[in-house]
Amino acid sequence: MGIFKRSDLWDTLDDIGHFNGTIPWRSTWRKRSFGLIATGIFVIVGAMAVGRFQENTIMGNWSHAKENDPIYADTSRLRDTAYFGVTLFRRIRPLDHAELSKAINEMNIPEWDKSNRITQLDTNSKSHEPVMIYSEATIDRDSMFKYKTFCIGTLLLKDSLTAQMPTKDLATSAQKWFAIKPNKQLLSRSEMPKLPLNYVYADDYYYVDPLDITLGGEPAAFKKARLSSQ
Repeated sequence: MGIFKRSDLWDTLDDIGHFNGTIPWRSTWRKRSFGLIATGIFVIVGAMAVGRFQENTIMGNWSHAKENDPIYADTSRLRDTAYFGVTLFRRIRPLDHAELSKAINEMNIPEWDKSNRITQLDTNSKSHEPVMIYSEATIDRDSMFKYKTFCIGTLLLKDSLTAQMPTKDLATSAQKWFAIKPNKQLLSRSEMPKLPLNYVYADDYYYVDPLDITLGGEPAAFKKARLSSQ
């Protein structure tokens, strides 16, 4: 058991804390510890609930959406002034071995150097998988109000095999995406992103995260906002 009994240890910590002012006189280390534990449990349970809600939202949209369905922006953050709109993604892929070999053979370098570079090409299949990156376009929140619609486009196809581009701080895995034909009225464009070395666009589609959209018509929250502005 050591030098102190468990109750004596708590009392000693309380006396030290009260003496040096690290805890209020009416508080105790025991109460503070229990409070911290309760707070930690609350945070964990809350995070699990949010995660479950998001997963249910994604699966609901995924199972109900069909080709050519109109897709609407989610309005859960309608009152959030920091919310700028819906992020659009593009799907990119690395050049394959044949494409890279052709590019190397077209270089103005000695033949031995060409052969050397070709033999060093990465043939790992995992490193050749397509990934998603942020595009130059977004669906602008202000434009939704300007043109009085939250319809961001129509569904073209679903993708459940592609992961977002990993970074040194973010390990990613395959997730669900909707390829859409965007509503051009709502598009806001910035500078085209610089693609990673030896990557090209895999297709001409724009993609959205199912968590950012809703189905079934203009959302009720937007209809209220539109009516109140008239």
